[in-house]
Amino acid sequence: MNIIKSDQDKKELETFKSFVEHYPYKIRMDSIKKRKPPEPDILCELINGKKIAFELVQCLDEKIAKTIIDAITLKKQTDLLIQNLSKKDKNKFLDKYSNAIITINSDNKCSLTKRKNVIPDLLKYLLDAPNTLNGKVISSIGSKVLKNIDVKKCSVNGPIILVPPSATSFADPSLKLIKSKFLRSYKTSYKIELVAYYSLQPEIPINHFLDDFINYVKKNIEKS
Repeated sequence: MNIIKSDQDKKELETFKSFVEHYPYKIRMDSIKKRKPPEPDILCELINGKKIAFELVQCLDEKIAKTIIDAITLKKQTDLLIQNLSKKDKNKFLDKYSNAIITINSDNKCSLTKRKNVIPDLLKYLLDAPNTLNGKVISSIGSKVLKNIDVKKCSVNGPIILVPPSATSFADPSLKLIKSKFLRSYKTSYKIELVAYYSLQPEIPINHFLDDFINYVKKNIEKS
């Protein structure tokens, strides 16, 4: 989770630096610092020397966030288990799938723990499978957890392991997330501005939520 948090911090800094290019006041790029709660996310300095704080919020539905984090976790777990195979099995696996893309499709209705627990048996299945294995396979291994395994032999420097996020329904979370930020208490001596941004979530047409968004901000900005 620390790795994911570190990646999130880096992503927030990248996002903020992109935002700075469009901000109406010039910010000293070398002054941009990531801060920890209860401070706002970013503290920086304008070229006139005035300091200003920014809180960032990514407009991402919780369902989409979970499927993405789960997929990242499963990918890291699979890569780690491959690296921790015995020398003989590791060399066998790397040689056998040196030109393969292996896509692992699991059932997101199953818990993350169950999906992680099936990976060792999946690797054993792949090790024992014939060298001719190519295409989509529905294995009896973890049949209630794994939907299928797709092995594609092609001109790649493999093995490449893919764990795609599961498909899920979603809603636009913007207003809910903005409300949560307005209700939080921050500790800082400087003016705070809020930056809301889209990244991983598909954007919903702006007319579907903008009026409610603007009305909420107007009603609550003075007391925030």
